[in-house]
Amino acid sequence: MLSATLSIVITAAVVYFLMVLPMVKYLAGRAAMQAAKECVQETLEVSELEVLKEIRDALVAQRGGPGCGALGQVPGRGHDQ
Repeated sequence: MLSATLSIVITAAVVYFLMVLPMVKYLAGRAAMQAAKECVQETLEVSELEVLKEIRDALVAQRGGPGCGALGQVPGRGHDQ
């Protein structure tokens, strides 16, 4: 009886330390990597938006301001042509 109990405990310990514990560590590392990836993606989206805003502002400044002319008009041409 003692031999069978000891055998089960040793087998359970081996399974735990060789299979369960490494899998838990792997999944924790994977979750941390996913969280870091999402944070980087969010930062990229924010910086991309900032760059697009800067480009928009530069184009508006080149045209002469927000109220100067209608969008889509070629400079130098009148409305009736």
